[in-house]
Amino acid sequence: MKTLKGILSIFFAISGMLTVLYLLATYERQQELNDRKFINQDYKITRGIVTKKSTYKGHSISITVQYYVNWVFHEESARLKKNDKISEGDSITIKYSRIKPELMMTEFDDEF
Repeated sequence: MKTLKGILSIFFAISGMLTVLYLLATYERQQELNDRKFINQDYKITRGIVTKKSTYKGHSISITVQYYVNWVFHEESARLKKNDKISEGDSITIKYSRIKPELMMTEFDDEF
């Protein structure tokens, strides 16, 4: 009986953790879609410089882009699907929100 109780406890604990991870991932994705929709309502296009490039297990690439808007430097991160041609120091085109300049997307985004 104790073994069955232990197995059920572990099962429900793992199920609970997976549910929380799923809800967090869903929330993050929805936030990303809302941000892109907000950017596309009123945007401006400029150039930015890639200041950092990180690769995770050879699959996902994250870059940090610095750009200048209204006398202020912004430095924001973006995820790339797979583009090994981009390097630190490269200049890329970005689209940013006029209302919230910290919201931006790169030329590599599908919605650009």
